[in-house]
Amino acid sequence: MESTGKYYHSLGQFRQAIEYSQQSLAIASEIGDRASEGTALGGLGNAYLSMGQFRQAIDYYQQYLAIAREIGDRASEGIALVNLGVTYSREV
Repeated sequence: MESTGKYYHSLGQFRQAIEYSQQSLAIASEIGDRASEGTALGGLGNAYLSMGQFRQAIDYYQQYLAIAREIGDRASEGIALVNLGVTYSREV
């Protein structure tokens, strides 16, 4: 489902992207798939960043970062940190 969120994001349909990312997050949480939870949180952060809602984006990226660190996913940790940096630079 997260790929559907990415599809809508690429079309600029951010509300749709958020809806699908939230559904993906709920399913991943239900089945205990932490990596997919992180991916969905990152997708939510991306959608909110694209809409200029920086505080929401930061919140989702911080959750993504926490999961990446928890599961030892260094690549996702790096992505989350870059996304946080970009978001903080736009927030100012």
